[in-house]
Amino acid sequence: MKRTLRHSIPIFLCFIGAISASSASETAAVSNRSPEAGEVAYFPEDGAVVKVNPPGFVWLPEKEAVSYILQCSSRNDFSIVEYDKTSLLLNVHCPAAALDPGRWYWRYAYVAEDGTIAGWSLVRSFTLAEDAVELPQPALTTLLRRLPKQHPKLFLRPEEAKPFRENIASQKPQLWNDFIQQADRMLETPITVDEPAPYPEGRRFSDSKEDIDLWRKNTGITVRAVEHAANLAFAYLLSGEEKYGVRAREWMLAVCSWPPNGTTSYRYNDECGMPILSRIPRAFTWAYNALTPQDREKIVQCMKIRGEEVYHYLRDSRHQTVRPYESHANRAWHFMGETAIAFIDDIPEAQEWLQYAMDIFFNVYPVWNDDDGGWHEGTAYWGSYINRITWWMDILRAGFGIDGFKKPYFSHAGDFPLYVNPPGSSFGGFSDGSDMHFPASDARLMNALARQTGNPYWMWYAEQAGDRSSGDKPDYQVLLRANLPNVTAKAPDDLPSSKIFHGVGVASLHSNLAQSASDVHFLFKSSPFGRQSHGFNAQNSFVLSVFGKPVLLWSGHRDWHGSPHHTQWMWETKSDNSITVDDVGQIKHNSRARGKIFQERLGEDVDYLAGDATESYGGRLNKFVRRVFFVKPDAIVMVDELEAPEPATFQFYLHAKEEFLIKNPKEIVANNGESSVLIAFATPSDLKITQTSEFDPPPIGMDLKQWHLKAETTEKQKEMTFITYMKAYPAGKEKNMLLDAMQRGNQHLYGFSDIDFRLGLVLNPGGEKYTMSKIENDAKILLIIEKKGEARESSALAVEAKYYRAFEKTLLDKYDREILFVSSSDLKEEKKE
Repeated sequence: MKRTLRHSIPIFLCFIGAISASSASETAAVSNRSPEAGEVAYFPEDGAVVKVNPPGFVWLPEKEAVSYILQCSSRNDFSIVEYDKTSLLLNVHCPAAALDPGRWYWRYAYVAEDGTIAGWSLVRSFTLAEDAVELPQPALTTLLRRLPKQHPKLFLRPEEAKPFRENIASQKPQLWNDFIQQADRMLETPITVDEPAPYPEGRRFSDSKEDIDLWRKNTGITVRAVEHAANLAFAYLLSGEEKYGVRAREWMLAVCSWPPNGTTSYRYNDECGMPILSRIPRAFTWAYNALTPQDREKIVQCMKIRGEEVYHYLRDSRHQTVRPYESHANRAWHFMGETAIAFIDDIPEAQEWLQYAMDIFFNVYPVWNDDDGGWHEGTAYWGSYINRITWWMDILRAGFGIDGFKKPYFSHAGDFPLYVNPPGSSFGGFSDGSDMHFPASDARLMNALARQTGNPYWMWYAEQAGDRSSGDKPDYQVLLRANLPNVTAKAPDDLPSSKIFHGVGVASLHSNLAQSASDVHFLFKSSPFGRQSHGFNAQNSFVLSVFGKPVLLWSGHRDWHGSPHHTQWMWETKSDNSITVDDVGQIKHNSRARGKIFQERLGEDVDYLAGDATESYGGRLNKFVRRVFFVKPDAIVMVDELEAPEPATFQFYLHAKEEFLIKNPKEIVANNGESSVLIAFATPSDLKITQTSEFDPPPIGMDLKQWHLKAETTEKQKEMTFITYMKAYPAGKEKNMLLDAMQRGNQHLYGFSDIDFRLGLVLNPGGEKYTMSKIENDAKILLIIEKKGEARESSALAVEAKYYRAFEKTLLDKYDREILFVSSSDLKEEKKE
């Protein structure tokens, strides 16, 4: 039994909370408004089942509020209030102890500047699951009590430094020697004394290539400087050798001599400001004894200014607990947290920074994710951000005894690269940077995640992707994780071959997850996150990889963020394998350009899903539903249902690395080396097909070769259905496909036949009852699959059927669901029984 938070605050505060409803002003009331674009949603959602205990409570702020009151009750009339918290300054709160499992109700009110207490919000309910993990947010006083009084305060406690060094030196002598040799090499690096150069002509920043190049150069200078400081400081902490402390001190003082409001400030160049916020605190706490009081004071004053800058940006400008959907801010807060911990005894404001970092972590982080392990910003940014947050969680564990890996997301975090960018693949899926993101990039991180969570499949990923966790020149990060528990790798042969990351709208469908060399991988996006931040790709778009190589892919490559190519090509729908209407695509780079995967059926033989991208067109379409049938191992049937407010033309786009071979609309071949895809448009019949290798505008500084195919309707119509057949195969083994189409009554029939399958597709938009191939049904869409060869097994997948009878057996009662899959072998076995 969990301990319910009863009488957890002073009696007089409980009294204030208890009388707040009766004393509320008639003119002061919680708005109960819906979230605007980019704002947090209420949490726990009404009716939600919560897997972490206690939950972090999140609500929308009120303009008149100076503080908030939160109440939780096991009764919907709040006649008993088990938890009452007043004087909350933010719109979030996570209790400091667990609640009892079961049904709960929560509400909040606010206090205005004149002391008026608003009436209560709507009452929302949630259920705390019996197996919910306990992860309460400790009070600030508790955090300060747990933190070591002496240095070091980050990663290692003072009493742990010597045993840690002895263990590494005795158990992993080669690693220790390699680290010391690397530190010795760093002793020879000249100190960077001068502040990195400003942008030309006194400007702050622009999207010009000149400024981007300087931005990158200055970032490199800064990272190099602070990494030298941190590595040498760690060598000093563990070895005690003065030479490392002396050099670490020189690097720290050099960086802290740069004006904290200058070219390396967060607002001027955040990619300079953030490394300073994390690495200088590490160096300071590890080499504390190598610094004089005067040295410490110089560093403290520098870091006070830098910490305050980021804190006020996040809290007052960014409002991170209200509008957390910004990329860089989602690591700035925990870098600020590192500064707070290292300087907790030297900077009075550091306690406030630490509290704010904890409020973000326990209540609104992570934000680009879902509980399935999905990540809206793609594998490249997944690797970058998850790597960074794991170091913060190592700090929490060492300093405060908090296990951040208990957050539900982290039990599935490694599934995202496992399914989207498995070992042997060469395309990382959707979002910026993923087009050139290889599994080896995440091998070291997957190794760490596997060892921190005990997941054997993630360790398999690390090993297959070429994990070299120690590297040739190991740094302090390698040492810090050298003693994590070992995990035996296990191939994902017993995992489902396909997975949908529902919250981020990404479906990853595989024929062979464990063997990219023989895998056909269909990756699909229709996301409720929209097209914001680095997750720019169009809704209802896809990538098709064959034997580890992308054959149909999204096009372009980000030369730099915000470049003409990035904003005018990659952010446009035409750059994806998706559809435009009258040559106009979806709302670009916006959270309102939402999609959703609203139907699914995943299986060993056939995967089916349906995505709705209508909302992303901002009124230019009344309907765009894309249905995908993946008949494993290598055939895909795609049905696109389109409806416009007025007659329009529709453009269907495909992109490949090599020139398309176009024989006719029913025989198009896309290649990438040894991997090929046959593409056939069954409908419409009047398509005008063209292709080009031109970008408008092209990326700057690279010679990118890609081909773009456009299949366009020639007459304006309000409604249109594209039916597309795709067959994956090894290049050089030409595939022949027969296609038939006919109409019978109100049903439209399409037949696809190749050497492996005969597929029959029936569209029955009216939902009328009909008979087809011994199947009597009223499904709006029916796919019949007949395998050729000796087995000649047949199966069928029915979508939105209310009646279904096959082989003289009615299955409606037994299979009462939106999507029904039945095989002839199943029915025969059932009949024998």
